[in-house]
Amino acid sequence: MTGWRIGYMIAGEYIIQAVKAINEGITFSAPSPSQRAAVHAMNNAEKFIPAVTKTFQERLEYVGKRVTEIPYLSIHPVKGTIYAFINISGSGMTSVPFCEYVLKETQVLLIPGLAFGDTGDNYIRLAATQNLDVLKEAFDRLAKLKF
Repeated sequence: MTGWRIGYMIAGEYIIQAVKAINEGITFSAPSPSQRAAVHAMNNAEKFIPAVTKTFQERLEYVGKRVTEIPYLSIHPVKGTIYAFINISGSGMTSVPFCEYVLKETQVLLIPGLAFGDTGDNYIRLAATQNLDVLKEAFDRLAKLKF
C-alpha cells in the first residue's frame, strides 16, 4: 500500500478529541478502499510482510551500493524505511537546482531534500518503490553526469 495514508489510534477519549481538533480533515477521512485494504493487510500480514520486507531491503541495498559508486553522492545505510536520503553535496549544488538539472539531463525524477526542511538542502530523496530494473536505469543515467 505504498503511498496510501491510513492509520489508527488507541488512546483515551481526551487525546482522541485533541487529535481530531488538530487534524480532522486528514486523519479521519481515509477513503473506503484504503480502509478495506488496510483491514485485509492487517488480517493477512504474515502472508506477505516477509516478501515485501525482503523486496524493499534488496532495493535499498542496491541503492546504497550504486550511491557509493557515484563520486558526487553519499549515503548512510538505510534502515526501517523505503526512502533513501542521499547526500548530494559532492555535486556542488543544492537540492532544487540539482533535481532540476538531473531531470533535464537524464529524465530521472528525484525529490529535493529541501522539501523536508532547510537542513535537507544537501540531500535528495529517492523512494525505493520501483523495481530493480528501473533503479538500475536511473543510477546508470546518474552515473554519467559530471559535476
